[in-house]
Amino acid sequence: MKYVYTVWLRELSVGEDDPDFEWPACFLIEGATGRSAQQWGDHLSQRHAISNNEEVVRSTIEAKETSNLPGIDQLPLVQEGEDATDEEIGW
Repeated sequence: MKYVYTVWLRELSVGEDDPDFEWPACFLIEGATGRSAQQWGDHLSQRHAISNNEEVVRSTIEAKETSNLPGIDQLPLVQEGEDATDEEIGW
């Protein structure tokens, strides 16, 4: 099943008054369950955050079929268990 994974990241090198202080990123994860897809997304997000001086604030997961996110079909797709690169995800 495909899930929309959304993570909010905090940029640690800028002040709270900077518009880029906190920002969301979305991508699709094809996974066995929503919980396992979210765990995989959290793994990828944490890896990205560590290498970019950022902090993971929170994440959410929702089934693609019930999401009303605009542009959903243009989001990158990651398979659960696939160590997708930052470039593949489009950070």
